[in-house]
Amino acid sequence: MGLIRVLDEATINQIAAGEVIENPAAAVKELVENSLDAGAKKIWVQIRGGGFQLIQVADNGWGMSRDDAVLCLERHATSKIKRIDDLNGLQSMGFRGEALASIGAISQLQLVTAQEGKDGVEVEVEGGILRGVRLASRAGGTTISVRSLFYNVPARKKFQKIAAATASEIHKLLLSLALAHPEVGFELTIGDAMVLAVSPEEEGSFLSKLERRLEKVLGISFLQGRRSLLQESGAYQVYGWLGSPADDRINRSGQYLFINKRAVTSPVVAAAIKAGYGHRLDERRYPIFILHLSAPPAEIDVNVHPQKKEVRFQKEGWLREFLQKATQRAFQEMPSSSVSFQERPPQFLPQVPLRFREDMERRSETWIEDPEVIGLWGPYLLLDASTISGEADGIVWVHLQKAQEAVLIRSLQEKGSGDPAVRGRSQGLLIPLPIPVNKQQQQELLEKQSVLEALGFSIEPSGKDAFLIHAVPSFIESGDAVEAVKLVLEGEDILHKIVAFAVRRKKRFMIQEALALWHQIKNGSHTGIIAKTGLYVVENFFK
Repeated sequence: MGLIRVLDEATINQIAAGEVIENPAAAVKELVENSLDAGAKKIWVQIRGGGFQLIQVADNGWGMSRDDAVLCLERHATSKIKRIDDLNGLQSMGFRGEALASIGAISQLQLVTAQEGKDGVEVEVEGGILRGVRLASRAGGTTISVRSLFYNVPARKKFQKIAAATASEIHKLLLSLALAHPEVGFELTIGDAMVLAVSPEEEGSFLSKLERRLEKVLGISFLQGRRSLLQESGAYQVYGWLGSPADDRINRSGQYLFINKRAVTSPVVAAAIKAGYGHRLDERRYPIFILHLSAPPAEIDVNVHPQKKEVRFQKEGWLREFLQKATQRAFQEMPSSSVSFQERPPQFLPQVPLRFREDMERRSETWIEDPEVIGLWGPYLLLDASTISGEADGIVWVHLQKAQEAVLIRSLQEKGSGDPAVRGRSQGLLIPLPIPVNKQQQQELLEKQSVLEALGFSIEPSGKDAFLIHAVPSFIESGDAVEAVKLVLEGEDILHKIVAFAVRRKKRFMIQEALALWHQIKNGSHTGIIAKTGLYVVENFFK
C-alpha cells in the first residue's frame, strides 16, 4: 500500500476544531457571536472549571427550526453567506459555518432552541456524532451547553492553561463584547459567582449608550481624563475615547478596538493611535483607548485569522494617516506638558558658573503653604523660589517620582501611621491572576509570602506550577500585578523594588497630584528630590 491515505471524518473534524477552537474562550466567543447574529437582546453565559467542565450560552434571539438545529452542527453549514461574493458585504460576526461543528467534535454538546410561538427542539452531539433529536420546551431563543471540552483530544488539553487563567480570559472576552454591543445585555457566571451583569442600553445615541456601558463595565475611573474622538472621512468613521497620556501602560491591556462592532486587534490601528500621541507618550509605553471604527465591509478582510481576531485593510496607508491625524486633533486643545514660565524681567547671570545645590534640610516654618507654580516638566514640578519664604529668585525643582516613592515607602514602613489610603489597603481582583512558576520560584514565593501580604498582595499556590494573585496593593494597577510579583523573584529589597516599579510607570502627573506630593515631602530631608537653582540655569538648560 502507498504512504498517502485519506483521513476519516472524525479525525478531519478534530483537526479542523483545533484551528477554530484553541481554548475555552474561543468556544465562548463563537457561541456568543452566534447569539448576537441571531438578534439577541440578552445573553447569559455560565462556565465551570474554567470552561473545561461546562460552557453554557443562552439567548433570547430568533431561535431555529428543527431542520436548521440539526443542520447547524454540520461543517460548512451557515446562514450568513450563500456564495463567495457575499463576503464583500458581510455584516455578521460569523460566517464560516465551522464553529458549532468544531465545538461538537471535541465535546459533549446539547442544543435547545425554539422560534417564538413554535415547538422547541433538543439536539445532542458527542465527539461530532449525532446522538439524538427530540422535542423540547423553551421560549424563543437558543441555549447551547458544552461539557467536557477537549475530552477526546488529550494532546490539545495537555497544553491548556489552568482553569483560573481560562476563566480570566473568558471574563475579559465578555467585557470586550459588552463594550462592542452596548444595546445588548450580558450576564457572566463563573462557578456560582455572577461577575458581570449589565442590562441593555436602550435610549440615546450609540455613543451615549457606549459611555453608560463603559462606566458600568470598566468603572468611572477608567479613561477619567479621556479625550473624545469623533472623525469621519467618506465611508470611514472613528468614534470613542482616548486616555490621558498620564494613564499610559506597560502593555496594550487597556486598548479596546472594535471594527464594525467586531472586537479585534490591529497593529496598524494601534500604531497609528500611538503615533498620534507624539511626544506626549514615552516610546516604551502604550496609550489606553476605547474606539469603534466603521468601515466598508468590502475594504476589510476579516478572514485573516481562524478566530477572526485580526483584520486586514485594503487602504492601510490611508487609514494609518487618517487615525494618526484624528488622534492629534483630539489633543490639540490639551495644555502642553512643557514648562510655562510667567513673564518677568530676565535675571540671567551668564558669567556665573553653573551651580546645582541639593537642599538637605528645611524647617517647616521656612515654607509657605502655597508657593507659585511655574509648571510641570517631565517628572518635575517647578516652583517659583521667590514665593517660598527665605529663598531668593530661582527655581525649586521637585522630582515627583522620587517624592511619590518616598511617601509610599514611609507610609508602608511606619506602623499605624502614614497615608491611610496606602497602608493596609488592598484591592481584590474579580478574577484571580495566575503566575506560572517552577519549583525554585514556588519556594521563593512561599518564603516571601508574608512580606507580600504585608504590602497588600494576596497570593496562594495553585497546583504544582502556578500561584494565583487574589488581591494587589492599592497603589498597583491590576494589569501590572503579575509583573510586580515577578520582581520578588529577582532578589532582596522587595519593598523598594515594588514601590519603584509602581511609581516609575507613571510618567505624567496632574498639577493637583504634584502639589499634594510637595506638601507631603517639603518639611523633611529629601536629598535628590528637592533642588534649588538660579534662573540662569534655565537658560543654559534649555539651550
